[in-house]
Amino acid sequence: MTSCEGLSIGDSVTFDIYVSVSKRSRTFSIYPVGLSEKLEISLDLICECDCEKPDKEQSKSPLCNGNGTFECGQCTCDQGRYGKKCECDGSQSTSDESIALCRNPNSTSQVVCSGRGECVCGRCECLPRRAHSAQKYSGEFCNCDDYSCSYHDNQLCGGHGRCDCGTCKCDEGYEGDSCSCPKSKETCFTSKGLECNGVGACECGVCKCNATSDYKGPTCEECPSWESDDEDDCRYFFTYKYVENNNVEVQWCQTNKLCPSNCSLSDLVKCAPILGTIGGIVFFGLVLLVIWKIYTTIHDQREFAKFEKETQNAKWDTEGNPLYNPATSSFVNPAFDNTTKTDAPSNQKF
Repeated sequence: MTSCEGLSIGDSVTFDIYVSVSKRSRTFSIYPVGLSEKLEISLDLICECDCEKPDKEQSKSPLCNGNGTFECGQCTCDQGRYGKKCECDGSQSTSDESIALCRNPNSTSQVVCSGRGECVCGRCECLPRRAHSAQKYSGEFCNCDDYSCSYHDNQLCGGHGRCDCGTCKCDEGYEGDSCSCPKSKETCFTSKGLECNGVGACECGVCKCNATSDYKGPTCEECPSWESDDEDDCRYFFTYKYVENNNVEVQWCQTNKLCPSNCSLSDLVKCAPILGTIGGIVFFGLVLLVIWKIYTTIHDQREFAKFEKETQNAKWDTEGNPLYNPATSSFVNPAFDNTTKTDAPSNQKF
């Protein structure tokens, strides 16, 4: 019995009541001592849901592998069976023993199926890596990811191997974390049969030229150089690099200078191509000049002959010109019957 003392009008009291039920239904009252008012409480216990009623149960349901009753969306397994679908035989191991078999003994977390799967009858069933993905985790405890290996050229394991629990297993002839390195050094040899031109090492099918050498390129044969002409019209090839305080250090890549070959009359064989080219140009120039001169001479002679002929045809005798007529004037005197005819100069005015 709990009592409350020192209460006044308007005060509130809160009670916590715990009820133990031993029958399906019970009625009891709660009231303060000395007052006629009370609170009656009636309890009716519901021992099963509506979906658990016999008319809605599926006994020996195929959804429970025939080893349980399907009710309210889940299986209630028969005695001796367990699992979500009653697929596990309890006579072989208990549920706790089954879950223990799904924990990786080499892991400190002791999470069932590494948190990547479900324990079914003492074995892990691995889940997909992502929702709606065909890629699943693998391994006895779902501890392996066969899609987390290194990529090369956007291909898993460089397209030359397979991913096994996060590690690339390379095909024959390839090596490296992503199986991108050919074991053969064929691509590192020069045309002279030297590996990386003797100034480097072949790594992963590619030449790594020595840092102390200025040779570059796929097989360390390229020498980035400048050209310099001297007074003999010869050329020198050299490289340069920056050292401390921005100073330039020059290094030679080619010790022998390249000079133009001297051409003399005593060495006609060496000069034949050059002399032949020059002689051909001069010969054809002279032929064209002679042809042009002959053509202009013939043309001038024809034009002169034509001019003389036209000059001779243009001459005539001005005194015997048939087109010339002297001026004639006629006068008639009305007092006489005869007509008097008088010639007058052509320049006479009337």
